[in-house]
Amino acid sequence: MPSLKRASAGLMVAAACVLLATAAAAGLDARRDDAQQPPLTFRAAVDLLMIDVQVMPAKRAPLRDLTPADFEIRIAGRERPAVSVTLLHYDTGTVVQLPMSLRPKLGVPACVFGFHRQADRTTAHYLVGVDARDTDRENVKQVRVAIADDAFVAAWWAWRSPARGR
Repeated sequence: MPSLKRASAGLMVAAACVLLATAAAAGLDARRDDAQQPPLTFRAAVDLLMIDVQVMPAKRAPLRDLTPADFEIRIAGRERPAVSVTLLHYDTGTVVQLPMSLRPKLGVPACVFGFHRQADRTTAHYLVGVDARDTDRENVKQVRVAIADDAFVAAWWAWRSPARGR
């Protein structure tokens, strides 16, 4: 009977070898398939309604950096939180009362957004982002911007509706 036990043991070892060889071959095939597949790509987009805002001190207080929490945005009477705020630049210097069309001809710098200052006080220009809604794509009406801190005033603002998604 010892030869029967040896034969069974030999068969088991052979079966185990075949099983391991099959598993290894399957693993190599899977790796080859992974190597031939292009990498997966995740694409995401965020539509924001962008509002250009000119901020000035209510009194002679110095300007400070503002955050999204400082901006109170209402669109069509509904409060909408600011999700991003970027300080673009400060306007300083003497106010020049010239039409915007004459400023470049006379070498007087004009603000990128066409805002103007009423007094010789520094103003800050911010770009504020608000999450866009489907209704914003058609027509944005009645945009109101305020600053939560009474030391500052949103003097002027203009907005751009988000582009229609593809």
